Amino acid sequence: MAGLNPHYGEGGLFGTEDDEEIAPAVAEARDAGINAEGPLPADTVFSKMLGGMYDLVVVM
Repeated sequence: MAGLNPHYGEGGLFGTEDDEEIAPAVAEARDAGINAEGPLPADTVFSKMLGGMYDLVVVM
């Protein structure tokens, strides 16, 4: 899952939504047995997707 803020928030410089809302949702998906990863910076997640590491990418 891509982070909402550029470069995954730059340590909270651009907002805290990634840590407060997206990361817990990814953890909940993992707890439900879904192989989820994130939040990740958009430039990272799309290059990984193009490299075949993911079946899909969720973006906000």
